[in-house]
Amino acid sequence: METQLTPDGCKLLMANPVPGMPLPVLQVADHKVLDAKDARARVLFSDGVHILTVLYALSGLQADQHLRNGDIVQVQTWACTADFKMTVLHYFTKVVSEAAPIGDPRIKLRSAGATQATPGDSQAQGAAPVNPFAAQAANLGSAPSNPFVSPAAAAAASPHNPFASPVAAAPPVNPFAGQSAASPAPHNPFASSAMSNGSLSNNPFPPTNPSSGQFGATTAPTAGGPTPRGLPLSHGASRAAPYAGRPVARNDGDLITPIHALNLYVGKWKIKGRLSWKSDRRTFRNARGEGQMFSADVTDKDNGVVRVVFFGDSVDKFFPNLHQGKVYTFARGQVKVANKKFAPNADHEITFDGNAQIEEADDDASIAQQSYKFVPISEVENKDVNALVDIAAVVRDMGEESMITIRSSGLEKKKRSLVLLDESNTTIELTLWGDKCNLLNNVAPNPVIFVKDARVSEFNGGKTLGTGWSTQLEFNPDHEKSFGLKAWYQTVGVSTSTKQLSMAPGGARMRNSVLDLHEENKYIGLQGENGQVRDSNYHVIRAIILHIPHERPPYYMSCPQDVPKSAAQQRADDRSPQAQQQTRKCMKKVENLGGMWSCAEGHQSPDPVPRYLLNLTLHDHSGQVYVTAFDEVGAKILGMDAGQLHEKYLNKDNDEEGYDRVFSEATFQQAVFKLRSKKDSRYEEEKVKVVVQDMYAMNHADECKAMLKGLEDAGIRCS
Repeated sequence: METQLTPDGCKLLMANPVPGMPLPVLQVADHKVLDAKDARARVLFSDGVHILTVLYALSGLQADQHLRNGDIVQVQTWACTADFKMTVLHYFTKVVSEAAPIGDPRIKLRSAGATQATPGDSQAQGAAPVNPFAAQAANLGSAPSNPFVSPAAAAAASPHNPFASPVAAAPPVNPFAGQSAASPAPHNPFASSAMSNGSLSNNPFPPTNPSSGQFGATTAPTAGGPTPRGLPLSHGASRAAPYAGRPVARNDGDLITPIHALNLYVGKWKIKGRLSWKSDRRTFRNARGEGQMFSADVTDKDNGVVRVVFFGDSVDKFFPNLHQGKVYTFARGQVKVANKKFAPNADHEITFDGNAQIEEADDDASIAQQSYKFVPISEVENKDVNALVDIAAVVRDMGEESMITIRSSGLEKKKRSLVLLDESNTTIELTLWGDKCNLLNNVAPNPVIFVKDARVSEFNGGKTLGTGWSTQLEFNPDHEKSFGLKAWYQTVGVSTSTKQLSMAPGGARMRNSVLDLHEENKYIGLQGENGQVRDSNYHVIRAIILHIPHERPPYYMSCPQDVPKSAAQQRADDRSPQAQQQTRKCMKKVENLGGMWSCAEGHQSPDPVPRYLLNLTLHDHSGQVYVTAFDEVGAKILGMDAGQLHEKYLNKDNDEEGYDRVFSEATFQQAVFKLRSKKDSRYEEEKVKVVVQDMYAMNHADECKAMLKGLEDAGIRCS
C-alpha cells in the first residue's frame, strides 16, 4: 500500500507547532550537505503539491538515519526562526527509504510569507487547499493568523493578484473562515486579502501571546503595531519526545527552551537546569599563550543534558558563583557541535564568554540531581574504546590502594581497582585515580555504585572502565535501582557464576604462560588479518622471581630538573589540581662532573634522584623470560624505594649482608605480573623488550577460580 503524504504538510512546518497538531509525513525531494565540518545540511520536503526547504544538523545521527532522496519521513519536532523565514528540523523518523516520487510538487514555498506557483495550477485558480484539521477546528479560540489559507487563493481576491485567472471573479471559499470581526486583524502572510477586515475564530492553532503565559491567549494589536509572533522555539507533539505538546516552559515570564531543542540555528534561547557536574578550574597553554577554562553539565526537567564551557574572563566571573546541585538559567552563549573527544555522548555544547546571562533560580524538584542512562555491563563488551557509559552495579571486590608514577609527567597518583557486578551476571574492572580513591575510605563492603561517564578502555583483549575528570561516583545512592541491586546481590549475585570482561586486581582470569608470551611475541611487527601491524603485546602471567642481578646498582641517578610538559603530556594527564602544573621532572640519566650532576639536556643539579631500572628473571612451568621493572614497580618488588636502596649500596662495604638480604627476600616470591612486550631497535639491534607494568600479590582463592574456569572453558567439568 502506498504511503500517504500529509496534505499541506509542508505548510505545517512553516509555523511553530502547538499541542494537537498532527505530525506531517513528507517525502525528501532533494538533500544536500552544506557544511561537513559544521555538520549542517538542507533538505527539500515535498507533500505531493508543495516543496519547502528545511535545515537540520547531521551531528548525533546514526548511519541509517541520514536522509536520501525519496525517503518518506514523519517529522517529530521542528522550530521556526524568529522571522519565520526558515524552518529547522530537530527530530524525525523514517517511514520508507528511497521510495518513488509521490505526487507532482510544483509549488515552492520560499518562506513563510511568499510562494511561487505555476500558471494553471489549481491554487492559482483560486481554489483553497483542503483543510485536514477541520475536525479539530472547533472551540480552540480565535487567532490573528492562519497558516493554512492558500497564498494563491488569497491573492485571487486581491486586485493585485499576479496569478489570478480572468474567470476567478468571486473570492474563493475559505473553509477555515469564521465570523468576521469588526476590529482589524494583524498581518497574516497566508491570509486572503478579502479577510483583512476580520479575524478567524476557528483557527485550530492560535499562537501564544508572549505576555500571557498561556496557549491560545491573544492580544488585539494596535493599528500599525507589531505583529504578534509565535514562539521562538518549540516542538511538535510526539510520544517519543518527553516534552511533546509543551513547546516551552516558563520561569517568571521568561521563555525556557528545552535542552533537546538546542541546535546550531537557534539564535535566541534560554535554558533552565541543574548543575549536575562541575570541573575544576584548569589552565592551558597553546600558540596564543596561556589561558584558563572550566566545564559543567546542565540537566533540565526533561533529562536533557548539555555541556557548558567557560573560557578567559568568564572563568573569573562565573566559577566562584556556580555551585554543583543548584538550579540556574543560562542565556547568551554560542551553541556548537560537541567535541567528541571530550563529550562523545553529546551532540552540542555551549560556550560562554563574559557576556553570558546566568541567574540562579529557585530549586525545582522536577529536575533530577543527576541524569543517568545506565548500560548493562554485558553491553560494555561491544562499546568502542573511549566511549562513555553510565553503570549501576555492586562492588564485588576492592583492590589495594597504590601509588603510580606517571612516566609522562613524573607525578605520583593514587590508583585503586574495583570489580563491578550487575544483574547481567557480568563483571568488569573499574580503575579509580587520584582523589576519587578517597571516596572509598568510609564505604562498607559490597556497596552499590552509580558511575556517571566511565570511559571504556581495552587491555589484554578485554574491556575495562576508567575514571576521568568528568566521571562521577555515588555509593549506596537513595534510588530505587540501588535498592533493587542490593537485594539481588544478597540473594542471587553473591553466589552466581559470572562472565568476566576484564581482570580483577590479582583476580580470577585465565593466565598466559611464559611459553604463550614467547609465541605471541613472534608476531610483533607483522601485519595481521585485519591489515594492521601489531606493535606490542600485553600479557598477564603467574610466575616466580628467579633471579635479580645486583652486582651493579639496579637503579640510575636521574635529573630532578623541572621541564615544561609537552601538549600531548598535558592532554594525557588527568584534571586534578596537581596535574594542572605546567612542568614535570626531567628524569634523564645524569653523570657526575666534579660535584655537579648533569644530564644530556644540559641540566645540572647537586642532588640527583635515584630511580629503579631493575632487571629480573621470571619463571613458570613453561620457561623463563627476562623483564625490566621501573621505579614504582621496582619499589613493590624490593619493598623500598630507590633512594633507600642507594643508601644501603653506599654502606655496602660495612653491611654487605644487609644489602644482599634485600634481594634474597624478593627472590622466589610468586606473584601476578602485568607485562608489555614491544620491539626495541636501539643500539642497532632489534629485539623484543618486556616491561613489567604492574605486579600483584598472589590471591590463591582467586587463582584457583581462574584455573577452574580454564578447565571449564576447555570442556573439563569439575565436581
